[in-house]
Amino acid sequence: MSKALALAGASVVIADINVETDTSWYKEFTGKVTIVKADVRSYDDAQMVIGMCIERYGSMDILINNAGILMREVRKRVATEGLVKFWDVDRDTFCWFLDVHVIGSFLMSKAAVQEMRKVGRGRIISVTTSFPTMLGEGRTPYGPAKAAMEALAAVMARDLEGSGITVNVVIPGRTTLSQSELRSTDASVRRPDGRRLQPRNPPEIMGPPVVWLASDQASHVHGLRITCNKWNPRIDPLEAMKVASTPIGWRDEMSE
Repeated sequence: MSKALALAGASVVIADINVETDTSWYKEFTGKVTIVKADVRSYDDAQMVIGMCIERYGSMDILINNAGILMREVRKRVATEGLVKFWDVDRDTFCWFLDVHVIGSFLMSKAAVQEMRKVGRGRIISVTTSFPTMLGEGRTPYGPAKAAMEALAAVMARDLEGSGITVNVVIPGRTTLSQSELRSTDASVRRPDGRRLQPRNPPEIMGPPVVWLASDQASHVHGLRITCNKWNPRIDPLEAMKVASTPIGWRDEMSE
């Protein structure tokens, strides 16, 4: 997402608690991409990141809430390669996921909106996950944390209705195995417990919809969740959006 935005002409500040992560790709964007060590769980750090954006590049127009932790970290803690049952997860691990995904999104959005409201425009994009992943077996605490993050995005969208600041959600989308892989017993497509591994979507699919959501053309797009592996970058973005988007969270249920 950062690379796609930089290629599209945006100046980007990447906030990461692990600044030692390989970021060699951004060398080609000298002066356009800045990486700063920050903890999204800290409001002081959130304000620092927003302030750096304004000081270095003159404005703060787009926020992408993407900080997160994967289930593999839980498996390390409970020492299993199989399904993690909720009763095996300790309180500190559960709170850690909520802090990063939910509190982090809240604090970064709170800090960003203070600046966006001054100019009456801005974009907030949160990265959540598919509903089967969010609500599926063995997904504690990742699923509940992403569900709360999605609910927060829905509330923010309602609070910011008509403000010129849009709030949308993007997800990579589920991947599926081919029929040959489903029949395979190869260890490369199976976990140690025998469960089939799902292949990952390539990260590049996140770029086109995010760049479009950040553009002036998408100033009216608000309160949507876009499944990025359904987005066709070769067709008109409005048509791509119709195919790839649904309302954030569970909005359809609110009328019942």
